[in-house]
Amino acid sequence: IKKVTATDANIFGHVVDKATGEHLPGITIILKGTTIGSVTDDSGHYMLKNLPEESLRSKSLLSAQDSYEKSNDRKRKTQELNFELEED
Repeated sequence: IKKVTATDANIFGHVVDKATGEHLPGITIILKGTTIGSVTDDSGHYMLKNLPEESLRSKSLLSAQDSYEKSNDRKRKTQELNFELEED
């Protein structure tokens, strides 16, 4: 069994419609390569807390639908990552 060590690294932000700037509720945010995720609240904001050390060793990727952001998060650091989504 692999031990997962939580840290106090956090990622937070919001998701908006690129065309209108409107905040989007109900958008899934996933830390790629993990099962860690969140869904934006009614005001389009999300937060991922106490991210495991294993997910911070290399550049991680966050995804909101098909948009990607690189995160070089470190232990004991809080970072803001915002997304703008376009309609297909």
